[in-house]
Amino acid sequence: MIRDDLEYDALFSKAIKDRAIVLGYYFSQATNNDASNSITKVLPKPVLTVNEETANIPFISANDVGSNLAIFQKNALHGGFIDLPTVDEDGVIRKIPMLQKYNDALYESLSLAMVRAIMGFPELELFIAEEYTGEATNLGLEQLKLGEFPIPVDESGSSLVPYRGPFGSFPYVSAKDVINKTIEIEKLEDAIVLIGTTAPGLLDIRSTPVQNIYPGVEVHANLIAGILDGNIKNKPAYIHGFQLVSLIIIWIVMTIVTSRPGVMLFVLSIGFLAVLIIGTAFYAWDKHHLVLPIATKLVFIAVLLFYYLGYSYFVENRSKRHLTKVFRQYIPSELVDELGNQDGDYAIEGETREMSVLFADIRGFTTLSEHMPPRELTRLMNCYFTGMTHAIQIHRGTIDKYIGDAIMAFWGAPLYDKKHAELAVDGALEMLNQLDQLESEFKKNGWPILSIGIGITSGSMYVGNIGSKFRMSYTVLGDTVNLGSRIEALTKYYKIPIVVSESTQQACPKHVFMEIDQVRVIGKVEPVTLYQPMGREDTLAANYRDLLSKHNIALKLYRDQKWVKAISLFNELLDETHSSLYQCYIDRCMLFQQTPPAKDWDGVYSFITK
Repeated sequence: MIRDDLEYDALFSKAIKDRAIVLGYYFSQATNNDASNSITKVLPKPVLTVNEETANIPFISANDVGSNLAIFQKNALHGGFIDLPTVDEDGVIRKIPMLQKYNDALYESLSLAMVRAIMGFPELELFIAEEYTGEATNLGLEQLKLGEFPIPVDESGSSLVPYRGPFGSFPYVSAKDVINKTIEIEKLEDAIVLIGTTAPGLLDIRSTPVQNIYPGVEVHANLIAGILDGNIKNKPAYIHGFQLVSLIIIWIVMTIVTSRPGVMLFVLSIGFLAVLIIGTAFYAWDKHHLVLPIATKLVFIAVLLFYYLGYSYFVENRSKRHLTKVFRQYIPSELVDELGNQDGDYAIEGETREMSVLFADIRGFTTLSEHMPPRELTRLMNCYFTGMTHAIQIHRGTIDKYIGDAIMAFWGAPLYDKKHAELAVDGALEMLNQLDQLESEFKKNGWPILSIGIGITSGSMYVGNIGSKFRMSYTVLGDTVNLGSRIEALTKYYKIPIVVSESTQQACPKHVFMEIDQVRVIGKVEPVTLYQPMGREDTLAANYRDLLSKHNIALKLYRDQKWVKAISLFNELLDETHSSLYQCYIDRCMLFQQTPPAKDWDGVYSFITK
């Protein structure tokens, strides 16, 4: 019947039945919380079950599985997982788990399953060192055994892949040639065949030590060949002890050599040690399939070399004097002393770290400066900068620079402080307090009363000494810094003295904030939520809490495009607080009544100018 010819799943399952075919499936370490996923997970029979002896072995654990259709797995000879979850930190695949744990059972990789199928499915044994049996620890597992075939593994059951070479080390046959029957049958006779993909668009390209663009299917081929050839490299647990002993011997030799005069003896000894370490590692790799780490030993030699040549003097003495000289220009003397008296985490040459940055600007300064004599303007600015700098420095802030009438400061450098965001907000509030205290002095001198706008944001930024050989500046750079400048400029629009970003607000759990707006500033695609700090949680008046509740309701009405109700509530808030922020929202609601935003409007207001 035609219908039978169209049942492709049934046709495929019939084609693989009673044939030596091992199907691949994949595990996932991510938790699937989708209750609607009711597809039955069909897996091959596990190779082992977790028992008392293996319960403490840290096998890679899977939380979900992408399995084959039941009709396929039922008719296949066996199955093995194809995912490669043990990717190193640099993105390179150096090892593959032979086993993964799922629902208290152990399932084998595709390479292990194929080797077992070739051997007639012998039992898999776990070799655990005698000293670890009884109370198994994460160091106990050393080998898997398939009859007389040992498979070296690490404590998680993963094996190092014995790569033969770059892409193409194994012969490839096009699937098109097989389907069209144009391939010479001799090429496939008595061969172990893996069916996979090599096209980059099919997303099975991996990075390996031999080549950064490498088909995942060939990774499995290397491991199958390694198991059958018995050349999988081994890195047993005792290597850690060998590494420690080697470092102690190197330290003893270096100490003896450096205690004797003669540059030539010193140089020859260093060279001999390096050659001995590298030669021993290559010999162990080639003759005994052992992996002996060499980088740690060579780095240790280099460190000892620098130390014995006077490194400690330059670091511990000259660097402290230089540190004091450089940073006394930027931060309070007591913080400089703190830097000099500890081995803290501080940045001089430059690094990227999590920090907070503040920008402050005087409102209407251009008009003010045009109506004051230069001498009086200088006195006013000196008085203003003194007060603002004091407010920043008592909260451990670092002055970056004065830009005309503006101040730029940051927290979290040179000495790292995990509370940098809280200190920045406290510093900004103190700046407003200092400005109030300066009011009487300004009136006494006949100077105009100043108002300022402060913008703060937190995040990753680059900090360090930057400049030329003629002039250096200890400053911060990056997208987060630019955002801080944009936020400060928005204080003019909202007529609010302090505005902070969402990243700062989230880093200040002890402060209370009022959400101002969700905006898209110039130069950034992602929206930013802006807040106004109201003060610390333990000092906030009760009436502010009622105001915040009404404020949040008004914002929700605005974002739900309920303009009439939003205008009414914003008018109430305007009468209570006389804040220009609410007049801004009233004007915006009236504009949207005439020109409504799109139906899918996300409530974000976009600024097209700074």
